[in-house]
Amino acid sequence: MLTEIDYDIDMKMIRKESRDMEGYAPFVDPKTGRVVDEWLIKRVSTGYARVVSDHFEKILNVEVKPRFYIQEKGFTLPFHQDRGTQCCINFVLSTSKDPIVFRKDHNTYTYQYKQALINVQEEHMVRQQRKIVISLSCQYLICLMMKFTK
Repeated sequence: MLTEIDYDIDMKMIRKESRDMEGYAPFVDPKTGRVVDEWLIKRVSTGYARVVSDHFEKILNVEVKPRFYIQEKGFTLPFHQDRGTQCCINFVLSTSKDPIVFRKDHNTYTYQYKQALINVQEEHMVRQQRKIVISLSCQYLICLMMKFTK
């Protein structure tokens, strides 16, 4: 479900990039077309976030797509499995302590983290404080999980 990591990221620089609102747009569910105004996404192609993403691509030898997300306060992202992403490496940039919650076999598992490799094919939800995250999206779950848990 979730493996915490400890990566030497310049939090001041990445937070500064996350606060630049240019490029953010409401998330659009690729399956249903539903627009989620309380959950913003910004796809990243330049800057420090791209440098971090490129570093992970080099280490893991897989394509990694960096994205910033802002989840507005009061909005709960309900239980779901990500579409188009097998796993991600997330860095929480806000001070929010809201957890990610996984649901499996009628049980729930709650985690608070600052940096983690997350299997987003496991059903999960994110609770309601304002949360800012840089997420490095990857299609190769097994490859990443094996490399991080050795």
